[in-house]
Amino acid sequence: MTAWPGSRLFEVIARYSRPEMNRIWSEEGKLACWLDVELAALDAWAALGAVPASDVAAIRAGARTPTPERVAEIERTTDHDLAAF
Repeated sequence: MTAWPGSRLFEVIARYSRPEMNRIWSEEGKLACWLDVELAALDAWAALGAVPASDVAAIRAGARTPTPERVAEIERTTDHDLAAF
């Protein structure tokens, strides 16, 4: 979680959060949600006929949530978190 320099925001949130909430708001949770959204958009494109259903199945079969470390590595090159995703 990102906090402002000198802020105790992370400490406060961690103290009052349950483990389930921490997982949702973690970087890993964010990336997993982004993947869900991307796959849902792909399903919609397939329903419209813009993407072949066989391609959607192949993409879904290989889709994995990237690690925050991998996204950070790519972001250093692209300077954009969504492009890194």
